[in-house]
Amino acid sequence: TSEQETIKWMSAAMEHGSATAPYILSQVVLPNETEAESLKRLKLAADRHNVMALFLYGVALMSAEQLDCGIQGNPEEGMRLIQIAAMLGSPEAASQLGTYYALGRVKGVNAKRIYLLHEYAHLCGLPEGTAGLGLCKVLGAGCKPDVKNGIQMMLTARDKGALWVNQALASVYYHGYHDLKPDMKKALDYLAADAAQDSIYAYAIAAGLSALGNADTPPNPTMAEFYLKQALESKPQYAAEIRQAYDAIIATKNWHSMPLLEQEASASQK
Repeated sequence: TSEQETIKWMSAAMEHGSATAPYILSQVVLPNETEAESLKRLKLAADRHNVMALFLYGVALMSAEQLDCGIQGNPEEGMRLIQIAAMLGSPEAASQLGTYYALGRVKGVNAKRIYLLHEYAHLCGLPEGTAGLGLCKVLGAGCKPDVKNGIQMMLTARDKGALWVNQALASVYYHGYHDLKPDMKKALDYLAADAAQDSIYAYAIAAGLSALGNADTPPNPTMAEFYLKQALESKPQYAAEIRQAYDAIIATKNWHSMPLLEQEASASQK
């Protein structure tokens, strides 16, 4: 059928109370429709408890400032919607929830819960779930350490599109966990791969880690200056954010890709 006829029937379904129709309409570019109007349809689908709409609108509320999507950020409500979507069985929501927990965006969450969320997403075939489960295995977070299989899972997930794995691998090799020794070269290689994927912060992180050094490599101010210059020249529109990220690493004298998980793993090795 024609696109016009499809939109007509979808719109009729939406007017008659369908939860699926406004979600589908929010995911396509409609003639003369603004992003704000598309988000209204997504919110309507979420209000009607479409699972993917709950997840996506929750992410939009959590990341409104970074996405610049025309809605007011509301992290508390966004987290609630993502949690509902996860409880309703969305592997995407489960994996994203595990990632938010691992970043420390919700207090009082233990590593076992993060492990189980990623395990569920992995069993559903989601690359991000495989990546999160692999990281948990490398760290021994919520499970017994299995560095070899964990690294392989992370690399497999990266090949399938879970690009955040580059920063996670950089962090793993920068610190070293269990029988995996610190390796600054590998950490910087994975950050370079992250930069190649148009990451805003990859070179800023590389600059900070070079300035600090690690158990494998002494501080290298020359390389730190080089990476910071690369960061600013490649993303001049994000100069303030890049400097803030670099300064935070220097001030805290540390950096973790997934702070809550990695700090728990570090504590268990002491």
